[in-house]
Amino acid sequence: MLCQVSTIFPMSKSIDGNWRGHYSYFKLPDHGSGFNATFIDEGGAIHGTIMDDYGPGEATFSGSFSFPVVNFIKIYRNRTELYTYPVRYSGRMSDDGKSMNGTWIINSEYGDTKGTWSAYRISEEENKTEAKQSKVKEREIDEVTI
Repeated sequence: MLCQVSTIFPMSKSIDGNWRGHYSYFKLPDHGSGFNATFIDEGGAIHGTIMDDYGPGEATFSGSFSFPVVNFIKIYRNRTELYTYPVRYSGRMSDDGKSMNGTWIINSEYGDTKGTWSAYRISEEENKTEAKQSKVKEREIDEVTI
């Protein structure tokens, strides 16, 4: 009797695209910020930008992705005293490729600051809605400053 052995290879998941997320602090779980991130994957080497809703604002990042594991280091562009140190993120993507979550840490001479993060993939429809809302906010700001 002959047995046929078949190997099932997992479908490759992509991290490319736009994501919406939130991070919080271990010691202050009610504090943190939402963010938008754009991931670009070049054969497992990832890079992109992150825009926090509050605080220091825009950052760039680079790291690696090999489904389901993601690791990257975020560096804020506005490198004031409080935001000088890189933020190291590690996490995992869900089986369906629609969400990620993990932990982050900042190592400094003042001690470590740690927390958690999560993100979900933004659909094309959500991208359009966010773009429209952003344009409305820009018009409202322009009208107030005129």
